[in-house]
Amino acid sequence: MKKMCALQPMVGQVYRDMKNCSFIVLSNRERIFVEYADGHFERLQPKEWEKLGPSIAAF
Repeated sequence: MKKMCALQPMVGQVYRDMKNCSFIVLSNRERIFVEYADGHFERLQPKEWEKLGPSIAAF
């Protein structure tokens, strides 16, 4: 069975996490900087990004 590649963060793209919370990627350098719809910010390591289980938000 082939292992699926994790979704790579793209700056400006809106995603939803496993808790169905929306966020936008503001920066993708050494760490991934995101802003959630409720206004809080997070800096994530690549491993933390994978744990979010992000999917592209469809509007």
